[in-house]
Amino acid sequence: MPPLSATPVYSPSSSAVQLMEQLVHEFTMRPPGYELICKSVVDEKRYGAVKAGYFFRGSGLPQEWFLDGDKSGGCILDMHIHDTDIIHWLFGKPDQVSTLARNVIPGSGYDILSTHYLYPDGKVLNAQADWTLEGDYGFSMTFRVNFEKGNLVFENGELKVNPNDAPGFVADLSPDSGYYQQIRYFVRSVAAGEPVSVCTPESAIGSLEIIEAEIRSADERGALITLGKRLAA
Repeated sequence: MPPLSATPVYSPSSSAVQLMEQLVHEFTMRPPGYELICKSVVDEKRYGAVKAGYFFRGSGLPQEWFLDGDKSGGCILDMHIHDTDIIHWLFGKPDQVSTLARNVIPGSGYDILSTHYLYPDGKVLNAQADWTLEGDYGFSMTFRVNFEKGNLVFENGELKVNPNDAPGFVADLSPDSGYYQQIRYFVRSVAAGEPVSVCTPESAIGSLEIIEAEIRSADERGALITLGKRLAA
């Protein structure tokens, strides 16, 4: 079977329709802190170049068809893809990936995983996911990005900014949900007759290509898998 990222679904004329993917984090299902990282810190290099980053999300087991790996793709495709997409958006496509993963629930695909993303500048990036955290764990979504001149830490719904040469502070984030921001952006683009430049189908395909490389790496017990030409974020 060909990779999902190489299987065309619908290819309309660019003048016929506005198409915007609803895969993951540029708007939907992300905390507002991700926008601060991308727009105000990473792109503008406010605290210098990125040295390292760590992204994690975890929860208890999902229910019903989510535990059928043939339908949901397992934790790696249903949950972890959100962090892979934001890494792709922030830093571009990595040169290589290496993934260790484990199946816990029979037939559910990979339930626990950890991926390293390799880039030409040597920054150390890792993302992990685990949906077997039972009991009262609930759901968590965290990240830590370390720059030359500071670091950002998002946990418990709060983004802490820690400059190297000044007191740390909690960022003042927008109260609007990611869903609202995405719908507003899309409606305004359509009304203005302008093509969307965020959450594009091409970006979604690129994120799927990374995920498929991660699955191949996991199948080969962490082997380094080389991706195609690296694209700008």
